[in-house]
Amino acid sequence: MARDGALGPATRPVAAAVLLSSRAGPGPGSLLNDRYELGQVIGRGGMSTVHRAHDRRTGRQVAVKVSRSVAPVIDADGRARHEMDVLAALDDPGLIAVLDADGGDGSTPAYLVTELVAGPTLAEWIRDSTLTEAQAARLGVAMCRTLAYVHAHGIVHCDVKPANILIPGRTEADLAAAKLADFGIATAVDSTRSADTDVTIGTPNYLSPEQVRGDRINPPTDIYSLGLVLIEALTGTLAYPGDGVEAATARLTRSATLPSRASDGLRAVLAAMTALDPLDRPAAGHAADLLDEVAGGSLVDEILTLGRPVAEPPAPATSVNWGSPLRFTPGITTAIFRLSPSPIAGPHSSSAITKVSRFCSVPAIPSRAHRPAASDQMKRRAVM
Repeated sequence: MARDGALGPATRPVAAAVLLSSRAGPGPGSLLNDRYELGQVIGRGGMSTVHRAHDRRTGRQVAVKVSRSVAPVIDADGRARHEMDVLAALDDPGLIAVLDADGGDGSTPAYLVTELVAGPTLAEWIRDSTLTEAQAARLGVAMCRTLAYVHAHGIVHCDVKPANILIPGRTEADLAAAKLADFGIATAVDSTRSADTDVTIGTPNYLSPEQVRGDRINPPTDIYSLGLVLIEALTGTLAYPGDGVEAATARLTRSATLPSRASDGLRAVLAAMTALDPLDRPAAGHAADLLDEVAGGSLVDEILTLGRPVAEPPAPATSVNWGSPLRFTPGITTAIFRLSPSPIAGPHSSSAITKVSRFCSVPAIPSRAHRPAASDQMKRRAVM
């Protein structure tokens, strides 16, 4: 492991990246457990590689996720075993079916065998074309319902992103049958940072503000990340572009920019999902209902008032000193970095909200004690 400088607690910058080193695992042509013949790589993450594989015993095509050693920051095999335990407790059509698993023995890596989803990931889909509003809403409904099931079992996924959403085909009906994959960094509700060490683990572009700050992690974290995913699916652009800490910390100083061509109804739902305060985000089941109404065209635009601007002005420059330059290993999308608990002021801190709102010519955000819950705001309907 390499770090950006040997800084003590008093001199450590607000965020310091941890450089990952990895050791390659078995490649195409390898045979695992005298049974699974690995084929082409169909996915790669910070701690694992996914292969299309042939199961010699059953003759079927499967997906095999093989852990890669990432030392010494985190126990990749341990994470693989953790994912096995999580998925063993879950059974939902929106999740990948687990067929077999091996926790590794030191000489061979841990691996997880699952059903093979033949279609594209959402990341691959939106590289070719963005989603229409109806498509994005239907995908959002499917993912929210899956997350509602996961959250009801006391689990937070913590890494919702386009590469972890698998779509069985290229039709609109396939979007509604999308599956959520990769529970390698899933955690229990009300957890904080990784149990391996005091680091935050996740993909920087999709982290929630509470993940970036190292606060407790609860179901609203997944709702926030899914909101960013839907924005990207509609626009083809990351809500928070950049690498590493630059991407992760951007959400502490500005809200996500909402798709300009989306209906006001969908923009309002996305605004709620990506609210900076976790308590302002809808629960997964409620978000599914709202997106279902958007997909059906019954969520009336004019009655959705979120108390937040739908068009953000450019964020003013901040005087935050991020310390020494931060580095991440190229090709590794799952970032691991340290964060100090120092608060970061930004244009959406409490002292700046009124000014931003007035600039955008929308009502200023009232205090929590004087405004209705987001769920109450979004239940109102126009008289037709």
